[in-house]
Amino acid sequence: MKPRCILFTLLAAVVLALSPVVSTAQTVIAPSGRHVAREPIEWIRLWLSNVNKQGLPQVLLIGDSITAAYYDDVARDLKGKAYVGYFASSLSVGDPMLPKQIALLLRNYKFDVIHFNNGLHGRDYSEEEYARYFPQYVKAIQANARGARLIWANSTPVRMGKRMSELDPWTKRVAARNKIADADARKRGIPIDDLYAVVLNHPEYYVGVDDAHPNAEGKAAEARAVAASMLKALGK
Repeated sequence: MKPRCILFTLLAAVVLALSPVVSTAQTVIAPSGRHVAREPIEWIRLWLSNVNKQGLPQVLLIGDSITAAYYDDVARDLKGKAYVGYFASSLSVGDPMLPKQIALLLRNYKFDVIHFNNGLHGRDYSEEEYARYFPQYVKAIQANARGARLIWANSTPVRMGKRMSELDPWTKRVAARNKIADADARKRGIPIDDLYAVVLNHPEYYVGVDDAHPNAEGKAAEARAVAASMLKALGK
């Protein structure tokens, strides 16, 4: 038995010697001189339906989990009128990877209308950074849109309290970002889908879920506004 123990000890020593050094540093690789603030969990979702069909216009929703949540209702509202897909990411304006993700998608698929939103994620980016990088976010879409009509959708409030009757303090910053983004969209002649106003005075839309994601009634209300803006852009 002793020889086996010695052999095991020698093998273990060799394995440890040959094993790579485990880094305790974060995995984020940021461009030199660039502030990049990532969340503990980052994610991306892409769902494109009927990409091989040509019978109806192809439309795309860009946003975050709010966008992904109302996607099904939008697709249902536009059934027979448009094929609807969505791209959702946890990355925020200010993150250099977000424009690259969007550009990669748009370089490989063509859409007639692109409805885009960003604002609830990225709390660790300042509003000054949001203002600095929002134009780059829009340019990444415009540069690869292939003639698609664009619609900017501002971000929705975050709520708190009994029956979700109060606005979370984060909502002040969301509103400030909406002001920045709305001004940029107007300057570019991009229509604005004011989803913030759609849900602002409806705390009941958040009862039974969480502080940021609306319930079925709220999602349906947002989807109606999104679908209407899409149909207007399509001239229907």
